[in-house]
Amino acid sequence: MISRITVILFLTVSATAIVSAQSQPKQLTKEEEQKKKEEIRKKIKETLDAAVSEVAFLKTPENKTLFQVRIASLIWEYDEKGARSLIGNAQGMMASLINDPKIKNPPDWYLTTGLRGDLVSMIAQRDPQAALEFLRQTKFIVTQDGAQSERVRGVLSFEARVEQRLALQVARNDPKRALEMAEDSLEKGFSSELNELVGIVFAKDPVAGKKLAEAILSKLKSLDFKSNSNGMEVALRLLEGEYSLRRPESTGGEGAPGVKKRLPVLDDQALREWNNFIINASLNLISRGAQTHREGLDFVRNQLSILMKLLPEIEKLSPALVANFNQRYGQLIPKMDLESKFRFETANAKAEDLLASAVKSQGELRKEYLHRAVGEALDSEGNFELARKITEEHFTDPDDRNYTMERIEEKAKQYSIEHGKIEDVAASLASLESDTERAGRFADLAARALKNGDKKLAVELQEKALGFLPNPVETRDEYEAMIRIIRNSINIDPDRGFELLGPLIEPINQLVTAAIQVKRFEGKRSDGIRDDIPLGEIRRYSPGHSFAELITPLSKADFDRAIDLVDRVRHPELKLHMKLLAIQAAMPE
Repeated sequence: MISRITVILFLTVSATAIVSAQSQPKQLTKEEEQKKKEEIRKKIKETLDAAVSEVAFLKTPENKTLFQVRIASLIWEYDEKGARSLIGNAQGMMASLINDPKIKNPPDWYLTTGLRGDLVSMIAQRDPQAALEFLRQTKFIVTQDGAQSERVRGVLSFEARVEQRLALQVARNDPKRALEMAEDSLEKGFSSELNELVGIVFAKDPVAGKKLAEAILSKLKSLDFKSNSNGMEVALRLLEGEYSLRRPESTGGEGAPGVKKRLPVLDDQALREWNNFIINASLNLISRGAQTHREGLDFVRNQLSILMKLLPEIEKLSPALVANFNQRYGQLIPKMDLESKFRFETANAKAEDLLASAVKSQGELRKEYLHRAVGEALDSEGNFELARKITEEHFTDPDDRNYTMERIEEKAKQYSIEHGKIEDVAASLASLESDTERAGRFADLAARALKNGDKKLAVELQEKALGFLPNPVETRDEYEAMIRIIRNSINIDPDRGFELLGPLIEPINQLVTAAIQVKRFEGKRSDGIRDDIPLGEIRRYSPGHSFAELITPLSKADFDRAIDLVDRVRHPELKLHMKLLAIQAAMPE
């Protein structure tokens, strides 16, 4: 019997042949290139027309709605009238779905509202006014007797987020319209989009930007933080952004290539008003936290650290305000519960500081400090030696110590994969426990080699990875490793990617069928689960999800061949999903 090592050596030696065998694509003339584009455009249009017909065979309204809007977004430049008709059909179905009394389970409800928000964003990329109309025509109907329910408050908060996200899309071309939309949405609530929205509107129209900031502050002042807990975080983030823009080193768009520097929205007087609001609201929430009110505890545990970082800058403009805050804060914080004090005191601490606090503490508090110290050493400082030292010298529970050391070593391995010398890391993989894990690690190294421009080494590592996987693959880990290998192969040689992906289609068909059958077995007949893949699984959790995404780079390489692969997928939802991914990838930019 041929040994595994022999196979690996053979694959390694053959890697050079694979690289040299890759044919260079023929250089096309301008006329040939144009002809090719026209042919692809024609095929895309034909495939889209077929996709429209396929939607009719889907069974669940959620899936039909999603695919109609996705197709409309793609078909828009070919047939705008047809695209608008599809959006109109989807709008009618969504209006019924959003108010369907049968949807009572919270996960199902939030899945439906999340779908609605995504559809609005998709439509807005083509026509913001049509997106706004879709949003208004599919709104949740609030009855008088249910106006104060938890579900309604959640709905209004979600409505605010969707409307403010839409205003953000509109702002780049029409800041005045975005201002109107944002002001209307403030009646429903606040979302994280507001900070960026203020900046974009201000950059396009300074007067409108200042007006929006004033409207937000005015609404915040009337806010009941008990039922609008995210309002305070939005206010703190906006203030944090304003102070960052005032710092000499600020670029007005740190971490965002191509974003031009802009001036702060708030002048000194306006900033003092914000300071006053934030400080007074914070003291009120800290006081409520000392009385164990939920909204006060949430603020102290999750948001107070943001304010504490800003205090030195706030003090320059509002010294008396900060002095009053420090005095009141000193009186209130001793009254807080131990968990809140612990979270606050450790929010910005270094690993060594946390270790020092652990040494002075006892019982569960000591354990909490030690775990935070290890987490800080690993996640923020990348100091594996310190994490090991803390664990070895200070953890007294053997099980806790062993678990934490395993976590540290796993983090260290991942860091080595991402940053170590590739050849040294590859040699160290022999110590791993399973062939499947080795296959995944070799695939990750191949991706790094490819990113570094070393195609020959990437091919060698790829073939080693393949040598560690059984044929056929069966477990989740084996599938995930295989998908990473295929993703790398597509970037090295698309033909090899097609060759590896083809044999996976029938096993994926079987897996999806099995997943549907298990859901039917676990559910009730009244659940309505038949042969459809549920919406959430198409988009995120299906066994075919990662597999489906491979069609995108393959379609860029060869649209016809990619569609031929898709046509071998049996389940209508997965097939349609992959077909639209292929079309989107092949469309001219």
